[in-house]
Amino acid sequence: MRHGIASLFTLILISSPVVAYGQTVTAMWDPSPPSDQVTSYQACIGTTSKSCNVQLASVSNAQTAYIFTPTPGVVHYVAIKATNLVGTSSYSTEASFSIPSFTQPVNQSSPVGVAITPLNMSVTDPDGSARNFTHTGLPTGLALNATTGQITGTPSAAGTYNVTVFVNDSLVTVSRSFVWTITAAAADTTAPALSITSHTNGQTLSAASVTISGTASDSGRGGNGVSSVMVNGQAATGGSATASATASWSRTLTLAQGTLSSSGAAGSDWWTRLVVSGTSVKAKWWRDGASEPSTWTATATDTYWASGTAAVGVYVSAGITSPFPETRFDNIHAVSLGSTTPPVPTPPGAPSLTSASGADGSVSLQWSAPSSNGGAAVTNYNVYRGTASGAETLLTQIGNVTSYTDSTVTNGTTYYYEVSAVNSVGEGALSNERSATPATSSVLVSDQFGRTVASGFGTADVGGPWSVSSTARTKVTGGQGVIYGFTAANQDVQAWIPTTATNMEVVGLVQLNASNPVGGNYQARLVARAQTDARNGYVARIAHTPAGALTWTLARVANAGGTGSATLAQGTLLSSGAAGSRWWIRLRTSGTTIQARFWRDGTAEPATWTATATDSFWTSGRAALGALTASGLKSPFPQIGFDNFQAANLG
Repeated sequence: MRHGIASLFTLILISSPVVAYGQTVTAMWDPSPPSDQVTSYQACIGTTSKSCNVQLASVSNAQTAYIFTPTPGVVHYVAIKATNLVGTSSYSTEASFSIPSFTQPVNQSSPVGVAITPLNMSVTDPDGSARNFTHTGLPTGLALNATTGQITGTPSAAGTYNVTVFVNDSLVTVSRSFVWTITAAAADTTAPALSITSHTNGQTLSAASVTISGTASDSGRGGNGVSSVMVNGQAATGGSATASATASWSRTLTLAQGTLSSSGAAGSDWWTRLVVSGTSVKAKWWRDGASEPSTWTATATDTYWASGTAAVGVYVSAGITSPFPETRFDNIHAVSLGSTTPPVPTPPGAPSLTSASGADGSVSLQWSAPSSNGGAAVTNYNVYRGTASGAETLLTQIGNVTSYTDSTVTNGTTYYYEVSAVNSVGEGALSNERSATPATSSVLVSDQFGRTVASGFGTADVGGPWSVSSTARTKVTGGQGVIYGFTAANQDVQAWIPTTATNMEVVGLVQLNASNPVGGNYQARLVARAQTDARNGYVARIAHTPAGALTWTLARVANAGGTGSATLAQGTLLSSGAAGSRWWIRLRTSGTTIQARFWRDGTAEPATWTATATDSFWTSGRAALGALTASGLKSPFPQIGFDNFQAANLG
């Protein structure tokens, strides 16, 4: 006996937070009861209620989810109904949403030191969701309003900045990248003309204070005028004038000066103590080896500077000729007057040894600097090693860095490490102890792609045959494994070696398409701990944009970019000129530590990881590679080459 459909189901929408896999939305629903004997479901997607004018998709009864790509900036309506042999149910409760449409900002150019005209990010999201704006790479001095997406401020440093702005509406994150060039301020090559009219050069003064006065004018920068006059670092009264007008100025100074030695100063050492308290300014000088005077050499009252920093400096007066002097400073201390005496430096505190990781023939250490340097800069770190806990001895002293690779180890032996910081006073306390065991890595796959295969990738040099998701879009030619033959956006091709491992390192060389993509980006990736669906795992990828820029992302991918996916880190490699370039990617998974580095072919591999993250979602899997055409990409479609692919089991 056949039954009509007695009930419907709950419909929810989930969007992928991983932009690189396209801005897709997954409609998910509870299945109908078995008694309804459902044969299929229909997903109605439209831009008006139940119009289905975007898509009316038929879904098998075994499937309770449907993935689709919405148009940015347009409200979409989604409803589900079920069908059995008796007929079709009414639609479920309808869900509506939109994702942001983000207009590409044009490249910007602004002069340093001049407030910019506020730049608004043009984002349309008609469902009214709250939007949050973030960025990377804004020029120094500029700020992005997280709510409105408006950029304001005054650039403070010249240079070329690769800017990426992200907008999130709690469903998806959309980004746009552009270049902001900050140009240097035009040089003023004409100095102001300054005249002292109140006194003559060399005049002797006997009064404790004196008023200096004169005139100033300026014709530089088109005769913009004089903004102020400073006398011995203090602003004069008056002293400003527009265009080529003449400014009159004056300043009353409290004078204090004298002679410390009438002869024999060459090579001598002298102490200086300077105290500023409120409006009281006091100083004393005495020769090294003599007792500090009990009274101040000079005392003055001044209100000009209310706060500031401590500094030292040297000035050579007009007329000095070669040989020029060399002046040295030592025992510099600056304290708040809340302290009665300058603090005496001590050895630094203990660093925190954060990791010790064994590899084939080496152990890599990383630590963080001590919370206190003891009042003197850290200059070195001492590395201690032993083969038993608590029995470490000094291995080496290195510079002021926070990582070290010990290459004098034997595989299979457990080593224990501690580090200490050193400053000019001495060595500080030892860090916490960590241990690691180096071990020989086994090769999972190694492939130079030196063969010719018309369809698929064939068999790797080491590791056995490749599995591919599409033989029609993979081939081996010209010394590369090539992914090609795309016909539309949102197409993904994967290749993998079936052998699984827990800790692995994957490295490969990627050849980008010879021309920039049109309409959208494409991505090439390496995958560690890849799953049965080789799109899922830990992914290090590069994305080639229509503007010729190249960005990188370290991500956890689940459900082909759906629920469970997360961006772990991202950044920009190039702002332009990516077409045809070749890039190395190295991806390592060790326990919960996920690391990646990216560098251009022909340059040295960086000594540090581009990104390091902690994640425990995927615990084991395969080595894989792949490519994706992102939303909006149009013909001509890219061809991506892979070479020198290797994956090692780190044990």
